[in-house]
Amino acid sequence: MKLSFRKMAGIACALVMGANVQAQSLSSSEEYVLGLAAELYPDLFNVDHQPIKAAQGYTYITYSSGVAVGFKDGSLFLTGGPFGTQIKNMGTVSKVTTDLTLAKNRLTVTPTADMTNLFNLAAQVYPSIFQSGGSFQVDANGYLYKYFSSGVYAAIKDGVVYVKGGSYGSAYTSVGALNTMLSRLQTAVNGGGNSNPGGGTSIPSGNYNLTVSGTVTLSGPVAVATPFSFTVNGIPAPNVSDQDDIKEAFTNAIASSSGNGVTITNFSYTTKSNTADLVEFDVTVSATIAQNGFNMGYSYALNYKYTK
Repeated sequence: MKLSFRKMAGIACALVMGANVQAQSLSSSEEYVLGLAAELYPDLFNVDHQPIKAAQGYTYITYSSGVAVGFKDGSLFLTGGPFGTQIKNMGTVSKVTTDLTLAKNRLTVTPTADMTNLFNLAAQVYPSIFQSGGSFQVDANGYLYKYFSSGVYAAIKDGVVYVKGGSYGSAYTSVGALNTMLSRLQTAVNGGGNSNPGGGTSIPSGNYNLTVSGTVTLSGPVAVATPFSFTVNGIPAPNVSDQDDIKEAFTNAIASSSGNGVTITNFSYTTKSNTADLVEFDVTVSATIAQNGFNMGYSYALNYKYTK
């Protein structure tokens, strides 16, 4: 069963109340279990976090994702997000380490030559994005991924390549089949033109350039809003009068990166322009997505602009 970790509301309360907070360090076993958690759940235990602190007997770390994990008397604690506002004891550090190690062993994926070549070619074609990457890791959803210093994750699952982070947003977006992306990148390296990893292989050709911008917000005791923007070139504009088609396309896009279990609770859009040279509309969406064994609430505020 997946483990998830969210911000410790009790600790946050102690900080607000002016409790004594001081710099702190972790034991080797605590550092190890956090390393396992970061490998399996990079969305929660990302590299961007605050300094280690102590309050009310807890030693804890808060991450930019809104996640915080605390240690006290040899046990690991969490709260927030899908766990609500109460601090919950996940068991001893030893037990959590064992659970995460078993989960990691069940998910072990050995990179193939094609997978390794994909990342090497991507670094050559897009050095500002795909250089200075870490080692191959596998998260709890079965994505074989690398994290890059640009803040972007590149992943492979079931023969499909995905990206997220930075301008690609907070959820994995499919950019095409592994063999297709290999061919595109190899062509670019050989001097046959540049490939667009954000363009995908299922998007038909057209004469518009699309820019999508906005924010994705994860609900919870501490809402986490992630702004993003990306551009895709050479695609057709949609029929803005067909709301069902736009809604279906949006739902499928979420499902492709998050799995099945997507429920749209609110969908609306406003047309801003519909001319031969500019098609633009705003989309507002609320959705529930099954992640980490829990139903997570997301809201999207997006602007789609197709220009010639």
